[in-house]
Amino acid sequence: MAYQVKENFGNYLDVVGATNHHSLELYDFSNVDYILTTVPIDIPVPIPIIRTSTFFETSFIHQVNQAITDTRSSRFIEYFHKNMVFGSSSDDKNEILEHMCENAVQNYDIPDDFFHYVMKREEIGRTSFGNLITIAHPIHPIDWDGNGEMVKHIFMI
Repeated sequence: MAYQVKENFGNYLDVVGATNHHSLELYDFSNVDYILTTVPIDIPVPIPIIRTSTFFETSFIHQVNQAITDTRSSRFIEYFHKNMVFGSSSDDKNEILEHMCENAVQNYDIPDDFFHYVMKREEIGRTSFGNLITIAHPIHPIDWDGNGEMVKHIFMI
C-alpha cells in the first residue's frame, strides 16, 4: 500500500510510516495528517481516516484526493479567528475589501481608516497574483494591536 500511495499521491503526501491495526493505540501521530487504511479502524485516533480499497482505481484516487482536499480546507480555518472568516456575495472588489476592513476594525485595535489605507495601496499597483489569489494590505505600516508592533503585510484570505 505504501508504494501505491507514493505512486499516486507522492507529489503532496509523504508516507511517514506503516503499522498494523493492533499497534495503532501505541502509534505516535504527532507527524501524521491522515491514515490511509484498507481495513476498518474501530478505535479513536486524533486524525482523519481515509478508507481505501486494495487496488487504486481512478475513481478511488479521485475520492481520496477529494477527502484530502476537504479535510485540509476544514483544518485550515482552525488557524483564523472565527469572526474573521466569512463569505461575500458581492463581485465588487471595493465592497469586499470594505467589508473585510470593517470587520477587522471591529475585531482588532486598528485605525478606523484602515480601509482608506488599503485602497491607497490598491491604487498604486496590483495585489492580485493569479491562481485566484490576492493579498490586499495598507500602504504604510500600522500599529495592528495597539502595542507598538507595526505591521504592513496583512493576509486577508
